[in-house]
Amino acid sequence: MDKIKWNKDTKSFSNSFDKLFTKYTDLDSKVISIFNKYNYYLMGGTAIEFYLNSIGIKGWRSRSDNDLDFTAKMKDLMSLPKILSELKSLDIYCVAKSLTYYKLKGKGIEVDILFDLDENLSDINELLGIKLVSPRYIIQTKLDRLGKIGIEDDRGKKDLLDIRDILLYIKKPNTKLPKLNDPNNFVNKINKLI
Repeated sequence: MDKIKWNKDTKSFSNSFDKLFTKYTDLDSKVISIFNKYNYYLMGGTAIEFYLNSIGIKGWRSRSDNDLDFTAKMKDLMSLPKILSELKSLDIYCVAKSLTYYKLKGKGIEVDILFDLDENLSDINELLGIKLVSPRYIIQTKLDRLGKIGIEDDRGKKDLLDIRDILLYIKKPNTKLPKLNDPNNFVNKINKLI
């Protein structure tokens, strides 16, 4: 796999990391680069796809639509005006916001930003120059949501598959992954693995 190189003149990554996720528009790489510069961490389906593709594993799904999810500590909210200014030059604008959540939209792209109120966002990685939440963080957020929405909901079923996929990235050799046929048992086994 090619190494990622930061181009200081254009403030963007070389295109070798583009192979690690499904691109819908040329904006994807630019948006990731902007958020990366300000210590916002890629999360969600794109992060899962990034992790799996980095080790040559195809997950259960590619990015289903062109959304990018990021998280940051509340203290990093201070850099958001700079990010929004840079994104404005790409015709990406804020369409909804609350204290801990921002939704941005542009032509063919959506961006969700979640701010961590507890300032506990320390479980992070850098993979090929891209800042991502750790696989453990992804699993924990999916388990948290499963606790709220349940496993019978379509989103819950997708979360279980996402958890199974991210375990492919972190599992120890010869570890049998739990089967999805008994979701409660699956969640218990996941907790033991992580």
